[in-house]
Amino acid sequence: MKEALFIEMEIANGDWYDNHDINSLSFRFDIDTKICDFNNIYDNKIFNTVLTGYTPTLNDKLYFAKGVNIPRVKLKNLAKDYKIKSTTDLVNASAIFISENSNSKYTTMQWTYTVDTAEFKQYFEDYLALNLGDDYYNQKVIDALEFYTGELIGISYNTRAFLQNSHIPFKLTSGTSYSSTHYIFIQNEYLDAYEEINNSTIPVYDESELLKHLNGNEALGIDVDMYDSLCEMFNSSDTDNHTMAMEIMANSNFEDSVLYLSLLFYSYSSQMQQCRSKGHVNFKSLLSLMTLPSSYFRMNIDDVMDKLKKHKQLTKENVDIVLKLHGDDITDGGNSTYFRVKTITLCTEYLEAMDFNYTFVVQEDFVASSPEIELPDLEEEAVVASIATEPEKIDKVLIDFDNVNLELKTNTDGYFL
Repeated sequence: MKEALFIEMEIANGDWYDNHDINSLSFRFDIDTKICDFNNIYDNKIFNTVLTGYTPTLNDKLYFAKGVNIPRVKLKNLAKDYKIKSTTDLVNASAIFISENSNSKYTTMQWTYTVDTAEFKQYFEDYLALNLGDDYYNQKVIDALEFYTGELIGISYNTRAFLQNSHIPFKLTSGTSYSSTHYIFIQNEYLDAYEEINNSTIPVYDESELLKHLNGNEALGIDVDMYDSLCEMFNSSDTDNHTMAMEIMANSNFEDSVLYLSLLFYSYSSQMQQCRSKGHVNFKSLLSLMTLPSSYFRMNIDDVMDKLKKHKQLTKENVDIVLKLHGDDITDGGNSTYFRVKTITLCTEYLEAMDFNYTFVVQEDFVASSPEIELPDLEEEAVVASIATEPEKIDKVLIDFDNVNLELKTNTDGYFL
């Protein structure tokens, strides 16, 4: 988000409406600026830099921005182990925590038309060239435009009408928005606090970086047995069981529970939505960890895969569990963003009629960029090595000395050899 200019125009001399004499045209300009975003209202990133990897350290002082859902009672674990405290004085803070909910706390939404800044500047220059209007109001616009770098200027419907009025010779024929659009901006009452956080050199973290440290080492992860028990609780007609299940989810060890937490949201979000405990700070903290909005937190099968990937738990074993529990949903629904139907076969009756195990390949096998290397058989290698190191065999020849003929020879001195 950055500073945007808003300009409101109205006729200062009502005589212009009588004859549309250009010499009687005079505008009053009302100038305003807002920290806003015309285009990315769903981005939910109103703070400049948000870090990851917060690690508690001794005597940390934590500052919580508006909208952060941190159960203060759970800070006792960090207070005991690290003497950590919370503070409302940003100057003394060692870490700042924000959340996606901070977006709705610091901002509000309105509607506006827009005009390209370059087009408006040309319109205003043509207006000044005819020596029209009051110097006081004209100077306000000159000052506002001097250092403005935004591509768009916010305007009202009436201002857009003046910019396009056919009785004005320098009217705009392009550059104004066809319809109004909504935009978000920082509310004036929170502007100072917002800018103080954004301009601070203190590291800013998402609340999820702190939440993962709060349940303590005694918190248990949700395994398959606990998952089955929680499913039974959500399937119960007693809403007290739903409340208890949500409390167990909120107090679990998050990193060890991502898979089954995601599957529970996938299957039982409607029960959770109807439970009053969804507004409890502990459960809202879980929603923050899951990066789910507090107003509507239903997940589909692709959302489950997103959570596994985000938390580095996208493994074959976990995908097997997802498909074992909800493979029928994929079979019934066909391809999704992340799942593809690879082969198609027939029902047993038709396979028997054909007497053939028929399959039709929809998607070919994936060829890995790093194919698996076949490891050698170590026992076989050892045998080969032992053979290679044996000494070379020498064939032995037996000599029959009884049948050997000896030929006597003499040298030149007469001696026998």
